[in-house]
Amino acid sequence: MTPTASHIFVGGRDRGFAWLQLLAQRRQLPSVVYCLREDDHEMEKYAPAIAGFCEQHGIPCRLRRKLEAADEAEIADLKPDLLVVMGWRTMISDRVISAPRHGAVGVHESLLPAYRGFAPVNWVVINGETRTGVSLFYMTSTGVDNGDIIDQAVVPIGELDTAGQVYARTSQASVRLLDERLNELLTGTAPRRAQDEAKATYTCARIPDDGLIDWRSDTQTIHNLVRGLAHPYPGAFSWYGGKRCRIWSGRPVESPRMYVGRIPGRIVGIASGRGVEVLTGDGMYLIQSASEDGKPPAAAESLFRSVKAGFDQGGSTPRMKT
Repeated sequence: MTPTASHIFVGGRDRGFAWLQLLAQRRQLPSVVYCLREDDHEMEKYAPAIAGFCEQHGIPCRLRRKLEAADEAEIADLKPDLLVVMGWRTMISDRVISAPRHGAVGVHESLLPAYRGFAPVNWVVINGETRTGVSLFYMTSTGVDNGDIIDQAVVPIGELDTAGQVYARTSQASVRLLDERLNELLTGTAPRRAQDEAKATYTCARIPDDGLIDWRSDTQTIHNLVRGLAHPYPGAFSWYGGKRCRIWSGRPVESPRMYVGRIPGRIVGIASGRGVEVLTGDGMYLIQSASEDGKPPAAAESLFRSVKAGFDQGGSTPRMKT
């Protein structure tokens, strides 16, 4: 790094905080930090920790939900060598992207050009992928996650891994990639290669209602949905006795009993210390932990106690019982 090299950080969350801590060890702190301010309902908030870090190290810190016009003007006036975006949620304008001398770089939690867009970590688990990764790339204002690739790292996904576990791995890989490439990025010598547009795939944004379990689906599809939305995400859910229940963990039952009188969603087995067996479209799913809305997770057998009851099959939201 040259003595005059400067960079600005836009982002937050756990990986943004980890990146700033690493920069302190490297003695390459950013000149300004635009920190993501989490929404009030979010349980995990890193904005206070990042703001405290910036105060400790004498770095101007702007707490934002999105970059404002004054922020864009400030970045344009500063003309940094590099802008790093990680753990941010809103679009970055062309005025900001074009301000740094050597470009603006972002980190996306997929092996681009696959899984461009929203919630890539959740989607790869929901879709049953066996691997994903992170991509360090140059940002553009002409598309979604379509800029030239600087570097990538592969992240494996196990059969029982939750999206939260995969996210933790992608966060570590993101910080590692930036650490390895920072000096090249600051001097404009980092590699770059264009993405293959013919191989591009996209994801849509997810909303809580997308977590409704359709018990008529095959067992693996249900299992992937459960682990793709497990904590810290909202959780896959179903309706039981007129109440919405979150399913936090479980697994497919191996070599299940064959039911020719099959009602998907029906509870057919309850075992203390093991879980609750539920029929699916093609087999059986063992729910291990669950909760009623707003309550902490508990052993499934403490909530669902009758083989004469079951869950709504899915596809619609029943009216709550009063």
